[in-house]
Amino acid sequence: MAGVQFTGEAAKRIANVVRTVEAGPRGVQPVDWGMPRLDTVGSSIRMATYTGGWPIDSDKEVTFLVNTQQTALARNILIELPEPEGDRNCAVAKDGTAWFLINWQQDVVTAFTAAELSSAALTFHGVPVAALSTAATEAGTITVATCATATAS
Repeated sequence: MAGVQFTGEAAKRIANVVRTVEAGPRGVQPVDWGMPRLDTVGSSIRMATYTGGWPIDSDKEVTFLVNTQQTALARNILIELPEPEGDRNCAVAKDGTAWFLINWQQDVVTAFTAAELSSAALTFHGVPVAALSTAATEAGTITVATCATATAS
């Protein structure tokens, strides 16, 4: 196991800081590194659930995940959320006295970005993308005639 090494000057500086802290009052709160604390009462960012579709520019009651008896009315100013199957998770943030939707539950789907035709097969290439799991799908059609008359590269 490798040890940590300090210069003599660094060791003295660290020792002075430790002595100063140890001599200070014991009731002082620990260092707060400024990270937001999620899902705490009074927090301005909370995880929640909602039910049903959520049209843009509308309010919806959300239920907080940590304190499941606590609800809030949150406003969606971001995206049209279609009717889901069951409850969906979301994140809401408080701005002043109002709650706003800041993120919503998404799923990963494959979006086809290219097709390759060989003499043996038509191969589709895709990348994973975030999508609303309840969003309607759109079909793209390649006819048998197109495949039969296409030239492989």
